[in-house]
Amino acid sequence: MASLDIIASLLGIFVAIAGMTIALYSWRPTGNKNNLHSTTEDARTQTFTLAIDKIGSKSAGDRIAGIKSLAELADSWPYGRQACIDILCAYLRVPTKIGVDISDGSTGQNEALGRGRLEESSVRGSVLRTIAEHLHENASSRWHGCVFDLTGAVLDGGTFSGVAFTGGTKLIFRNAVFGGGTIDFSGSIFKDSVVDFSGATFSGGTVNFSRTEFSGGLIIFRNSSLAGGFIDFSDALFRDGEIDFSGSSFSGGAISFSNSSLSGAKIDFRRAEFAGGMVDFRGVNNFNSPPKFDDFSSGRPNKLFLP
Repeated sequence: MASLDIIASLLGIFVAIAGMTIALYSWRPTGNKNNLHSTTEDARTQTFTLAIDKIGSKSAGDRIAGIKSLAELADSWPYGRQACIDILCAYLRVPTKIGVDISDGSTGQNEALGRGRLEESSVRGSVLRTIAEHLHENASSRWHGCVFDLTGAVLDGGTFSGVAFTGGTKLIFRNAVFGGGTIDFSGSIFKDSVVDFSGATFSGGTVNFSRTEFSGGLIIFRNSSLAGGFIDFSDALFRDGEIDFSGSSFSGGAISFSNSSLSGAKIDFRRAEFAGGMVDFRGVNNFNSPPKFDDFSSGRPNKLFLP
């Protein structure tokens, strides 16, 4: 089965689940009567279903149109917003190997496969941009306080630069795979929110937290694996909140806190395994709230650098 068929099948399951969620949230008592579906709610449900049909299409243009339609619906439909977001995130969790099972190695097939991958990359980029645009403080419609579940997704880039993670927003990358590209959080604000990379694998690319401000909330890298790539906290301001690297493995790549200020946030590296990757706190401006490490009975790891 081609991956687009898998997308359509999986989205069908999500539609059923989301439909029950919408029915629950759409229920209203009106006077002495229970109104399960008003005419407006029925129209919105129909728009929701049509948008998902487009997202399951073999045409990249149709898939992007479906994404736009779902985003517009989420903007105007507070009670169905989380269901719309769940479908957008579900799309990103579906495997990306478009056409691999039908390629016969010929030039024509390989060219078609290449086009398919480029088109799919564009579609996935559209989903990530849509999410990020709605998390800016100046967005006309803000999706703060929602849950964005990208558990197990394979990602090669995305921009959340300048975003405000506030109001209980949860962005979940549990067990996700980052093999290249840049996930950019530079210049963002984290307050009363959760960004969860627990169990994620970093084998290449960059996760950029430079110039971010942490004034509350939780950033979780617990039990993650850094085998390559770069996690950049340079010039970040840690006022409050928690950054949790406990139980993580650093066998390659690097994490830098250069020129950052550790004035209040709690940073936890306990139970972490340092097996070749670099964790660098040199050049930190303020070390009033140092990170927590285990006692290194046999000496500090060679590539763990402290001020």
